[in-house]
Formats: sequence, C-alpha cells, structure tokens
Amino acid sequence: KADEWRKRTIAEHNKRGAGARYAAKAKFHFALNTFNELKAIHLPRDPKQQAKNAQLKIAALTRLNSELADVIKYDSPDEIVAALTLLGQANAHLANSLVSAPMPTNLTTEKGIAEYKAGVEKLAEPFKQKSQASFKAAVERGWELEAFNEWYDLSYGALREIDPKHHYDGGEEPIDVKSINWMEI
Repeated sequence: KADEWRKRTIAEHNKRGAGARYAAKAKFHFALNTFNELKAIHLPRDPKQQAKNAQLKIAALTRLNSELADVIKYDSPDEIVAALTLLGQANAHLANSLVSAPMPTNLTTEKGIAEYKAGVEKLAEPFKQKSQASFKAAVERGWELEAFNEWYDLSYGALREIDPKHHYDGGEEPIDVKSINWMEI
C-alpha cells in the first residue's frame, strides 16, 4: 500500500517544485529495492552460471544507474547525495563480488588460476573507479548543497577508507549552534 502512495506521489509532482522532494524520496525508495536485488544475486562456483549471474548483476546495476539518474533530476539536495552514495555502494559491491567470487571448478593449473584472477581484477577495476568517483561526487555535492545527511557520512567514510591522508577524521562531533545577535536585543 505504501508503494502505491509513492507511485502516486511520483506521478503528481514535476521534477521541480514543492513536492519534488517527496517524489525524489519515493523514487529513491524504489532504487533501494533495485540495489537490494543487485546484492541478492550471488556468483556461484559453476563457470556458466557465474557468467550468467555476473551479467544479471551488471544489468541490475545499469537499471539502478538509470533510476538514480531520475532521482537526481528532482534536484533535491539530500536525495542527490543519497543517490550518488548508493551508486558508489552499488559499484563497490559489484567490484567486490567479482573479485571475491568463488574460483570456477574447471580451473586446475596455477597458470589458469593466475590468469583468471588477473582477468577478474581487470574486469572489476572500472567498477572500483566508478565507485570512488561516485563517493567523491557525493561528498562534493554535499558540501555544495549543504546536505550533510547519513548518506554524506557513508560517502565520506568510504573515501576515508580509500585515502585516509586526504580525508581526515579526528573524531570530532558536529553540533548545531545558533548564535544570538546581541545587537538586536
């Protein structure tokens, strides 16, 4: 029933305007479902099934990319950061899935295993790069739009793991402070 209302919200609101933020949230909810579908596809040991499932994962990522592009079009700051972060997580998941997939049963020689691992690393590299670029874009857009939500924190944390020298974390905690204008009192 909630999904019906989300669909109605999306249908009733343009890409800009008062309700765009809510439509973007609804679209993002559906994109999260696609992300969960992507994560549910596992790569088995059987080489034929592994290749088939890898293609299914790539197709789900392509569909997710399109859905997140639609979310970004609504121009809602929090959802822009969320969409870019989720895109980074999806690309990172796909890269990690490829690299950590079980070794196919038909590989028996050390040379074959080494070639397989090198091929998988080469296949996963573009997804790793897209992941890093998405996390970086999420952090930059978060600063630009002043959208410091939990998705911003996830992106910043991912960048900190990748390059801790350039993305500092000293354990500081932000607080909201409203200063008083003593001149008007």
